[in-house]
Amino acid sequence: MSDLSDKTPSFETDQWLIAKSEEAGLPMIFRMRREVPPGIIPQEYPYLINIYWRYEDASNNGLPTELLLKQMGELEVRLDRIEGFDNGFMVLSITGNQRKEWIWYVCDKQVFMEKLNLALVGAEPFPIELQAANDPKWNNFTSLLANVRKQ
Repeated sequence: MSDLSDKTPSFETDQWLIAKSEEAGLPMIFRMRREVPPGIIPQEYPYLINIYWRYEDASNNGLPTELLLKQMGELEVRLDRIEGFDNGFMVLSITGNQRKEWIWYVCDKQVFMEKLNLALVGAEPFPIELQAANDPKWNNFTSLLANVRKQ
């Protein structure tokens, strides 16, 4: 696995926001970037990748248990390692209603999958599903960000 430390930007001005909402009467927590990451040209990262982790335990009002949060945190650490100009950027995570989602914009779907698979080497399998879509203008992210700012 290559060392991405020289390729991964240090976003000292990169800021995130937390928003709360409800879906089907259950709490939802959104952690998202306040803006497109500095220095990024969205059209160079035209693919939207959704990573889903669905769970059945509804005992915590649709939110993950402490054990699940720990496991999800391990996955997120591994995801952080593949973020960068040569791959893509996570822009949003959503937690609630018995699922966790990580939403990324990437330059190449195949490269993203290769880096993701490398990042998961040595870990117990994570129960995730992936979906990809074309979104070269980052409409998904910008429309959600606009809705959050209205509130």
